[in-house]
Amino acid sequence: MKHIASLLLVFSVFLIVSCDGSEEPDPTDLGYDFYPINPAAYRIYQVDEIKYDLLGPDTTNYQIRESISDSLMSESGIVSYVLKRETRTDSSDVWQTDSLWTLRKDQSAVVITENNVPVIKLSFPVVDGKVWDGNALNIKPSQSYYYEIPESLIELYTLIEAERLVKVISADLEPNLVNQDQRFDVYASEIGLIEKNYITLNFCTANCESVGEVQSGRILNQYLIEYGEK
Repeated sequence: MKHIASLLLVFSVFLIVSCDGSEEPDPTDLGYDFYPINPAAYRIYQVDEIKYDLLGPDTTNYQIRESISDSLMSESGIVSYVLKRETRTDSSDVWQTDSLWTLRKDQSAVVITENNVPVIKLSFPVVDGKVWDGNALNIKPSQSYYYEIPESLIELYTLIEAERLVKVISADLEPNLVNQDQRFDVYASEIGLIEKNYITLNFCTANCESVGEVQSGRILNQYLIEYGEK
């Protein structure tokens, strides 16, 4: 009986060792490829933006080029990258530095710090319907982000040579009497961000000239027009 018990113990240990997940998960299954880190890569976006204030709407059209310009290591060994953002007008060939953001990617998330505010842009694994707090690392009010992976989404982006796309929705407040707040980003496998679409509007609620009159806010559409390596 002791011999049989020993065999059962050995067999149980074998099963535990075989099923303990020692085999590395496929990075594609986790969604790591939706934000590749490649210091040689660049992405150029067309940006169409309308800003509203008391003087009315102001429309601007320009381009943004993003690329990694440097890397930094903290005392704890965490590596961050400097994301260089350059802009130019449609009629200019000259790029001018607009801002420097920092980017960090680990096994759990992609965090981009914009104007000293860290935001969790992607949360791993990438799963349809998954929800997380994009402002969990800053002092702003919590903001629910969630994934949407519709089957037909990839058909909308003819420029993109990607097998998979994912939409990250960070706000979904449809127009009402007071405001509208609808924001989403789209990421492509092996490329990264390919579209940013934000509508944040505040409507007039008293002494208005017309129904739905916009008092303040912004409409922004940023979409990828070129990508490659330097």
